[in-house]
Amino acid sequence: MTISERNIARFSRHLLRLGIGLTTFVGCGEVPELETQIVKPEYIKDVSKFRSCCGHTYGSEPNRSMKHYFSSRDTLPAVNDFAELRAPFDGFVLTIESENNLMPCHGNVPQGSQIRFASKKNPNHIVRLFHVNPQVGLGFVRRGALIAYQDLRNCDLGDPNVASTRPSTFDIAFEGFNGNAVSMFDHMAPEVFAEWEALGITRDNIKISKAARDAAPCTSYSNDVCSLDKVCLSGQDCD
Repeated sequence: MTISERNIARFSRHLLRLGIGLTTFVGCGEVPELETQIVKPEYIKDVSKFRSCCGHTYGSEPNRSMKHYFSSRDTLPAVNDFAELRAPFDGFVLTIESENNLMPCHGNVPQGSQIRFASKKNPNHIVRLFHVNPQVGLGFVRRGALIAYQDLRNCDLGDPNVASTRPSTFDIAFEGFNGNAVSMFDHMAPEVFAEWEALGITRDNIKISKAARDAAPCTSYSNDVCSLDKVCLSGQDCD
């Protein structure tokens, strides 16, 4: 990249930040509705609950995971260019950063990237996509547009130097003002949520209440503990 190209890119980022900043505090308490599916429900076999003991501690409350992990169906290929992720509303891609965890079975490359996508209606609210293969750059994206593919590449649990044919999980967080996380399922448009509801997810069974988790905070995030904090979709054989 030439000096001129770098200056143009830097100027574009400043304009993007300015555009976001002018509307950041407008309607800061109003959570934007997810108007289209981020991921096709037919790709998924189970979803971790909001405030689960899956993955690691994450979010604005301690000792719990305030995002959703999605386990892809075993019929999906373990690749990073098949299962699409789409913009749930008009918004702005703010950042694209490489994930930290490396995959020995794929030459020690990172398992995808992390994307932060802000709502145009209320930029205080950000969808964060983990372990994805970005298909857009920074800037404005319309709802329903392809943002990324899930990075479903995986290494074998028995030998991390061997690529697995079983697809990996990926995760999505929905964060509001001051980083306060909410469940994405609580803020889906009725027709969007209906597709998940038809597969057995309800607004109650997909999250653990703050009071319940405060009474039993996560002390482990092992697979055995995590398996108790998932909803298996109808018709799926979840293990």
